Amino acid sequence: MKNLALMILIGSAVVLSWCGSSQPKNSLDTGDWDSWVLQQPDSADNQWFKSDGLATDTSKTSIDLELVLDWWPWKDGIPSIDTPSFVQIDDESNDYLSDESEGIFVEMAGEKRRYSYNILNRHEIVNDVFGEGDAQRHLSVTFCPLCGSAIVFDRLVDGNILEFGVSGKLLNSNLLMYDRSTESLWSQALGKAVVGEYLDTKLDIVDADVITREEVKEYHPEAVILSTDTWAQRSYERIPYGTYDTNDDLFFPVENLEDARLPLKTRMFITNISDEISLAYHMENLRTAWEWEIDVDGVIYTASFEEWDRKITDPEGNELPGYFEMRFSRANKNERSKYVWDE
Repeated sequence: MKNLALMILIGSAVVLSWCGSSQPKNSLDTGDWDSWVLQQPDSADNQWFKSDGLATDTSKTSIDLELVLDWWPWKDGIPSIDTPSFVQIDDESNDYLSDESEGIFVEMAGEKRRYSYNILNRHEIVNDVFGEGDAQRHLSVTFCPLCGSAIVFDRLVDGNILEFGVSGKLLNSNLLMYDRSTESLWSQALGKAVVGEYLDTKLDIVDADVITREEVKEYHPEAVILSTDTWAQRSYERIPYGTYDTNDDLFFPVENLEDARLPLKTRMFITNISDEISLAYHMENLRTAWEWEIDVDGVIYTASFEEWDRKITDPEGNELPGYFEMRFSRANKNERSKYVWDE
């Protein structure tokens, strides 16, 4: 705990230094963070959660609540987008995006949509609906900038359509979402509830890719793009996390940094093949290798990249849903992480 306390103190100093300084173009846009303080609970009682507006049942937990940290001082301080609107790729409102800018791409029910990181950095969750009538799919497009984790979830859980928001809290530097029905806390990286009524319930992952604006224009000109018309007063042109993606610094403490096969923030393309096993591929190297195989107890899984499309298939050729995450976050899940293509 002494090491954890030291890391928390360091993290607090970093954040407070942001709040007290002028902001160059690429610095963190702190907004109303002048009173922001990194916090953790003194005990497992739920008063700490209630004070932040969360009615989470903390008597049901699979984690040590002392590992939960405040990233924002109240729920919905980072507002999810719950009624998203979209524009065409060539709409002039997209001119603030460079061709190299990335976003999450989802194709479903005959529809193609891209969610720019410029917007997701400021909102982290988009609750969206694809299709019509009985074919409707209710999805949450989620992005945690601290982990580079881009994951799309099906919001249908036990026959109920959930809506997710940003709790303002972190677990191992990762977004803790909350559902607006029970206010259970869900680890975005784990894809399951870790505190509250839905404890240990898992969300189904929906296949998605991360592609640039240029790739959308070339390969999916009919796709629509998440609009900046979000009602929120946010500067989507600004880079809110500075050089965080390109250095080895972590803002907040994490439990497990022992896996040193790749730099901490190497972006991985991942699929889960069971509750215990996931496969992780070096995202950028796959682009140049085109295809790579991983042997899991004699079963061969293949990852490939063609034009814009990354995919992982099983021996029968079935495509498995993929998502993206920085190496430190993926290793932190205590999975059988030997299944990593790290060349």
